[in-house]
Amino acid sequence: MDWGVELWDQFENVDKHLQHNIDFGEKYAKFVKERCSIEMEYATKMRKLVKSFQPKKREEDRSMFSTHKAFQSQLSELNDIAGQHETVAEEMMSKVSKSAQAYYNEIKVEKKKLYQDGRHHQSTLDQHERTLDQIKKKFEKEWKECERSESYFQKLDADTNVTKADVEKAKHMWMSRKDTVESCKTDYGAYLQQFNTEQTDHYQTVMPKIFACYRDCDEKGIIKFKDLMVEYAKIEQNVKPIIQKCLDGMARAANAIDAKLDAALVVERLKSGFVPPNDKEFEDFTSPNHGKTNHEDGSDSQRNSLVIGKQPNRKGLSWLFGQKKVAESADFSHLPPEQRRKKLQKQIEEIRKELTKEDDGRKAILKMQDVYRSNPALGDAGSLEGQIKMATQKIDKLQADLNQHEAWYGEASATMKGSPSRPMKVASNEPQKPQPQAQPIKQPMKTESDIKPSLQRDQSFGDDFDEETEPIGTCVALYDFEATSDGALSMTAGQEFSVLEADNGDGWTRAMTNDLDGYVPTSYIEVKFFT
Repeated sequence: MDWGVELWDQFENVDKHLQHNIDFGEKYAKFVKERCSIEMEYATKMRKLVKSFQPKKREEDRSMFSTHKAFQSQLSELNDIAGQHETVAEEMMSKVSKSAQAYYNEIKVEKKKLYQDGRHHQSTLDQHERTLDQIKKKFEKEWKECERSESYFQKLDADTNVTKADVEKAKHMWMSRKDTVESCKTDYGAYLQQFNTEQTDHYQTVMPKIFACYRDCDEKGIIKFKDLMVEYAKIEQNVKPIIQKCLDGMARAANAIDAKLDAALVVERLKSGFVPPNDKEFEDFTSPNHGKTNHEDGSDSQRNSLVIGKQPNRKGLSWLFGQKKVAESADFSHLPPEQRRKKLQKQIEEIRKELTKEDDGRKAILKMQDVYRSNPALGDAGSLEGQIKMATQKIDKLQADLNQHEAWYGEASATMKGSPSRPMKVASNEPQKPQPQAQPIKQPMKTESDIKPSLQRDQSFGDDFDEETEPIGTCVALYDFEATSDGALSMTAGQEFSVLEADNGDGWTRAMTNDLDGYVPTSYIEVKFFT
């Protein structure tokens, strides 16, 4: 249907209809903009959630378990899903919201111009119609005056008492009015014909063109609205496969959880390398020689001997700082043999990678130096000496570290071959201590550096020996130990001691023999406390 024909008298309503469509399109653009804000906010909160649940540094050693790997994979996929929501927000903002806003702004400008043109033509036609009405009224007025003049003339002409001069005067007035009427009639007819022509042109040519432009704007706006909605759906559809892949990745990660593998990894992670304890020997308390040889120190297992009932009072200021943790050492000697070996192996691999990297860098510098020597125009070969020297120093340092770690690794491997009994953990804060053998086994002489003791008790052990302490139990040395620090006490396997202070968690026990007292490593002795 032709709007110019069917809606010839609905110009104002047509303009309001187009304005409504523009407002509706802008409303849709606003809807998409708010949807983009929600998507962006959702993505931001999702990324923040993923970041807050990333494994902490202290949890890195548990990343080997399949449950942790699956959860890490889920977090990664969730982060990718958040990225897709950001993509949706960005594309909807640029391809839908901003595009719609720009288009409807153009339509508003075009509509304003059409309305101005239509109002101009309509006001021009109205002005011509008012002029026509004025000419018509003037013609009507002159005709009525002419009739009155004619009647007045006929009345005087019929009256015998009126002079001829008055009659001629009335006739002249009538004829003058008659000429004016004819002139007004001519003007009215000519202007009426002109107005009808303009009116026909207005309603059949000018306004139909304007209505056609209105219809084009309306149809283009509808098509644009359709395209915007299709683009909206496309953007959603484009990310659905990627999100589905992320969800499939989550499912694969969950299905990869292996309880048996995790159980094996527990062994791999916590295995100490100690061997289980041997059978206990029967001790004959009725034997006359029993008290002389063992002094009631082998009747209970180490498990029972580590249950400390009464904690001795600490001397000096050691009570103020509580129990001390075992200090970590560079050679990882504070760890059980198996864990120590694994840590050293990891360190060796990292040092080798760094060494290879530095060596490749030095080779590159040497190659560049050769190029400079062959072609001095490219650069000064001597300027690279400092870099070569620095790289060589780094390599030497790394090589020294590698040799040291390999030596520690060999020591840890050798220790595992003859490691003592597997330690029994009494409490979470207690150090691991070996189970006693049926008879003390002669072990190679070890020093404090092999187990990295915490001999830094208020800078030395001397402050703890100021006052005499009553024995709280007895102990027997399981291995040889050579003291190299002040406050430590040397011992040989099988040697008996009186216990003055129990281990407070730092791996050392205060003992006394032959009027000599000092600290001995708790893992090297078997303790029996008095009841």
